[in-house]
Amino acid sequence: MKKIWFLLFAIISLAELISIVFDYQFLHQLSKPLILPLLIGYFLTSVSARNIYFLGALVFCWTGDVLLMFQNEELFFVFGLVAFLIGHVFYMMSYRNLRYNSMARGLLSTQK
Repeated sequence: MKKIWFLLFAIISLAELISIVFDYQFLHQLSKPLILPLLIGYFLTSVSARNIYFLGALVFCWTGDVLLMFQNEELFFVFGLVAFLIGHVFYMMSYRNLRYNSMARGLLSTQK
């Protein structure tokens, strides 16, 4: 299952890159909102002990991505930035929980 999520993620990411290079708006509107849900699926099938903060960060960053697609409306832009802010707070909480007891050793990986 993990390989399927990765393959779908790679295909959609390639489609997003093609949409950017060749300025295909329809492909961009289709592929951009799918990138992070596929990454979330890959994460959920790849790890045994799931970090809820890391998952929350991915969800809020996906929300920010989708809201910023409608940045012509000022309210969507503001909510998109707020979603990214909350997502980054979740990332900080996630990595804070993944520290070794000795700060000299740095951080554990998100897979722990």
